[in-house]
Amino acid sequence: MKALLLICNEPHVWQHANNYMKGRQLTGKYQPVEVEGAAIGLVAEQYQASRQAFWETLMSATTWQQTRKVIALNHRGCAAMKIAYGLTKSSDKLIETETHRYALQEFRRQMAERLPDVEVETGLIGLDGKVELLGEPRFGPDPTSPSPTAPSKAKPRAPDKRR
Repeated sequence: MKALLLICNEPHVWQHANNYMKGRQLTGKYQPVEVEGAAIGLVAEQYQASRQAFWETLMSATTWQQTRKVIALNHRGCAAMKIAYGLTKSSDKLIETETHRYALQEFRRQMAERLPDVEVETGLIGLDGKVELLGEPRFGPDPTSPSPTAPSKAKPRAPDKRR
């Protein structure tokens, strides 16, 4: 297998992911792995049970099949994301994108720790089926942090006495 494809187990995602892989001339050259929420299912606390099976599949693929690439595709409107990070994270397209970017980046970090020689590609499937590749985070805190309107837990700074 040339690649492992990490996708969500929601049924409507399959066709979009399959079309994407076909467009990349990877038909028959990848092994799909379905996890609730795709990368979200591997990084969010609510989905700890999904993790072990994925990592075992990945280890097997890299060891026995010489797979050196993982393509992780999250998707818009994901029910697992709403459960993991709250409904408000999906109500705004920008916030939804950055929440997926965070989960995909965390997945990429975990991959680098476990299998640094495996290439990781991350993307987000839109409602129209088109895939937007996502890389490094652009801005913002992780989606599990309190909102900017929440009271701060940071200690106040001491006044500058050098004046």
